[in-house]
Amino acid sequence: MSLDPTRFLLRVSVFFFAGAMLWADTVTGTGAWQQWSPANLVQGMSPTPGSLYWNNVSGDGNRFNIGWCLTGGGGCTIPNPPGNAPYFGTNTGSAPANILFISGGHAVTATLEASHTNSSSLDVFGWYSINADGSMGSLNPLFLGGSQVTLQRTFAPVSDRYGFYIEQHQGAIGGPFSSNYFFFMDSAENRVGGFPNPGDNLQHFAVFDSKAGTSTDGTQFYIGAVDTRACIGGGIGTCIPADDFDYNDFVVKLDVNSPRVGGPTPEPATFGMLACSLCLLPVFLRRRRRRRGE
Repeated sequence: MSLDPTRFLLRVSVFFFAGAMLWADTVTGTGAWQQWSPANLVQGMSPTPGSLYWNNVSGDGNRFNIGWCLTGGGGCTIPNPPGNAPYFGTNTGSAPANILFISGGHAVTATLEASHTNSSSLDVFGWYSINADGSMGSLNPLFLGGSQVTLQRTFAPVSDRYGFYIEQHQGAIGGPFSSNYFFFMDSAENRVGGFPNPGDNLQHFAVFDSKAGTSTDGTQFYIGAVDTRACIGGGIGTCIPADDFDYNDFVVKLDVNSPRVGGPTPEPATFGMLACSLCLLPVFLRRRRRRRGE
């Protein structure tokens, strides 16, 4: 039986393209990628805050929430803003209860792009692994609130799934009225220790895909995070939800494009084979058409 070169090259191309897609990390959870327009960003009290769950007034000033960070033109500035990248949420604009990353077997480089918080060193932004049974693995800190912008940390997920968290202290650390809050991308896991100030199960993270889920040479995400608890009756202290949930306390860029330690490494020869197969494909197609015309 003769081997059809055209079919062979097509199959090889599909195989390598599928492999390339698997190398990229993906986001999943109780939502999907949603589009949005910069024209809908809140500037003061209009448009209506919360029409997109992260689009709220900021206590840091007008035009300061995560949307302005990404599009520019506001008070929150980051290097090379990606624009109105799709966000992970529901089709009604509400927050997903759970967001998690699926690892493609790569190291992840996290860059702190901006940090607008009054909590300073009382905040910690980090990542956690998700075990096979769905339980949470160890917490691994990356940045402190108010850290130097453009600070980078690279980590290697130790499981196929991972997420991000914020730890925040309220009150003097070690004091009798100190509360220690933990907010996770799986908001059902949010918890508080120490003095029993109320916690919440709200989503403290917003995730944006700057490459719109189409890249095969690595992926790039932006995360906007909130470090404070929601206002719940009976709590000590004050907070204004519309001011606090601006998702700019940590603005972190994720670059997922380098091989993970011990993980699969894409070889240059692999890409060479793919390039050769694509270059030769038109030649075989022309020959095939000529034979049919004979």
